[in-house]
Amino acid sequence: MFIPDRNGWVDSLITVPGGDNLTITNIDVYVGIQHTYIGDLQVAVIHPDGTYEMLHNQSGGGADNIYRWYSYISTFDGKQSQGEWKLSVRDYARWDIGHIDTWTLRVTGTAE
Repeated sequence: MFIPDRNGWVDSLITVPGGDNLTITNIDVYVGIQHTYIGDLQVAVIHPDGTYEMLHNQSGGGADNIYRWYSYISTFDGKQSQGEWKLSVRDYARWDIGHIDTWTLRVTGTAE
């Protein structure tokens, strides 16, 4: 998914089906973004109820690409896992472009 320069948030979606519902005790998020100058980017993961965790907030300066796990995110603890999750990315500067290659959730929790 293409990330345009200075043009608002781009959302990539993952749907967790109801049959796989868990009460969350932990979430890890893997993000794969190809982009020159990652200091331009904000990256957030958003729960289906709108709660979000900022994973990357314009750090890293002129480094290229984000390919990493964000682990032990407790923001979503106690929430249900089912529904449409978003990875939202925003490019705050001009001249450097990129795209979301992949992202995934690793959910730990108790079955409902």
